[in-house]
Amino acid sequence: AEVAVEEAAMLRSIRKRLGLSQKAAAELTGGGHNAFSRYERGEARPMPAVINLFSLLDRHPELLAELAAAPARTNVS
Repeated sequence: AEVAVEEAAMLRSIRKRLGLSQKAAAELTGGGHNAFSRYERGEARPMPAVINLFSLLDRHPELLAELAAAPARTNVS
């Protein structure tokens, strides 16, 4: 599947504006430690939820502190 160049550039741009490392961004979205690097290089397509989350954080960066403080939810039942 071809990954949109604009999508990769948008994620990189938002991540940098938020002051997040690729590792921190991957942890925030529940991906592996290389996930964000692969998204930004266009090697993998992020889930729509990742795009939506970063679009929301771009408009409301104050929500980042709230997300960072929340315990990770890896098992939702």
